[in-house]
Amino acid sequence: MNKLITLILLLLTNQGYASWSSFAHVTPATEEKYGLTITLTPVTGVKNTFNVKLNAVDSDHKHAWLIITAKNLSVEEQEFRGNIWQGTPLAKQVLVKTELRAKGKGAESYYEVELSLDNLRTGYIYIDFPSMVLDGGYYYSIDLSTYIPRLNNRPSK
Repeated sequence: MNKLITLILLLLTNQGYASWSSFAHVTPATEEKYGLTITLTPVTGVKNTFNVKLNAVDSDHKHAWLIITAKNLSVEEQEFRGNIWQGTPLAKQVLVKTELRAKGKGAESYYEVELSLDNLRTGYIYIDFPSMVLDGGYYYSIDLSTYIPRLNNRPSK
């Protein structure tokens, strides 16, 4: 009887541990909390174009997508999990959805993409598992428009 109770407790504990997951809205004010570092640097010779670079999160398992929309989205609208996991149609305001490939290996891996200032205004980098998993952790939306003030109006030459 004790073995049965122990087995049930272990199963419940395992499910409880694996069932948590939380959405992370990443901005300059929250990136440290989520262990991310996002940098935007002007692209030499291309006016109003910036190189966006961020460290990859668990790139062996999680993937990243660049999503550009017709208008700025609310925090709730930035949760693309349904589209990623179940393939539900994207809202009509989504203009571009493309998967980014991590560069580098292990702890040194990162994502990098060049974007115009206009695309930064309505762009998001979404990081999540590509399909449903019984694992916890964060899934992220990096709200690129919140990084524009960091540019200090320094367009590239």
